[in-house]
Amino acid sequence: MKGLKKLLDSGKKIMAVWLLINSTVWIYLSYILAFLDKPDIAEDLSAKVVTTVVATFATYAVSSVVEHISEAKYGNIEDKRDDSGGYI
Repeated sequence: MKGLKKLLDSGKKIMAVWLLINSTVWIYLSYILAFLDKPDIAEDLSAKVVTTVVATFATYAVSSVVEHISEAKYGNIEDKRDDSGGYI
């Protein structure tokens, strides 16, 4: 169970980094479009990318904070089990 949590947490981080890299590329592409005299497309692309990035990172940050607060308040559930699998 602990390994699964670690894998999922690292998966969330990987997805967040992947989104950040792709978003950076999209922003640079919007500058290229603006340079090529297509400002309307560039403006729409930039606005959508920024909205997506802010929403995704806000969701990731909130879930991470709630998870850490919960662990700090209640501790790790795996630590509170005895050898027979029941709770102490």
